[in-house]
Amino acid sequence: GTWRTGEVSDTVAVKIFHSRAEASWSREGEIYATPGLAHPSILGFIAIDNVDAGWETQLWLITDYHANGSLQTYLMEHSISCRVAAGMCHSIVTGLAHLHTELISAGFVKPGIAHCDVKSNNILVKADLTCCLADFGLAVRETDELRRDGDRRVGTVRYLSPQLLDGGPALGSFANLQQADLYALGLVLWEVGQRCLGPYSLPYAEWAPANPSLDDMRQLVCRPRCARPALPADAWLAGGPVCRVLADGLLEALWHPEPGQRLGALGVKQRTAELLGAAAGQD
Repeated sequence: GTWRTGEVSDTVAVKIFHSRAEASWSREGEIYATPGLAHPSILGFIAIDNVDAGWETQLWLITDYHANGSLQTYLMEHSISCRVAAGMCHSIVTGLAHLHTELISAGFVKPGIAHCDVKSNNILVKADLTCCLADFGLAVRETDELRRDGDRRVGTVRYLSPQLLDGGPALGSFANLQQADLYALGLVLWEVGQRCLGPYSLPYAEWAPANPSLDDMRQLVCRPRCARPALPADAWLAGGPVCRVLADGLLEALWHPEPGQRLGALGVKQRTAELLGAAAGQD
């Protein structure tokens, strides 16, 4: 779509929700309206609107437009250098760290937010090949009233963390939702690193069907099997600085079976910042 202000025209993205998805549209609008959310690694928000299409009311979410599309699509269609991979990884981690962190300012308080559907298809690639997080229809703020007796196994099944697949008393905990984001972040960073080494692959593609069920993934990633995407040392440790850092403990720290043992987003941000210098000039 095109957004016009006076004499200026800018191309924008218009995400159209049908009326049956009003809850998701409304939720995205609420999250984007959170004071202090704006960040280079969060998709830029412009407006929400409802439009009478004659036969139904369409619900519009208007945001910045990024012609490169989703990270998943970009990785499927393009090979990437170590330098590009480092920028992608760090920008994704920076966006999630900003989302997760409570910010207190003189003019506002931004609560911590859990995305609840982190995956490569919900991340967009910008013109400079850094990334931004998008799709906040399932996001939860720390200040929200969580349904303690509800089922928070929301998100994309392939990217669900072991504790969400298993259920249990911590399912409705906000900290648990942020820890689940970190597990999914590890899978996304694996996708980027894997693309430095060869063709694109979805996480667990060698074991899980194209559209896995909850039970498929539970048997795969939960105890006792605790499978994780392959990190063959001969490829990853020899695959350049990005793959070396990811394979040298960082990914394992993100997809650890125990949620409380996972490295927090700010800690991951410190590690990926090191990648930028290490990968500079490596095309």
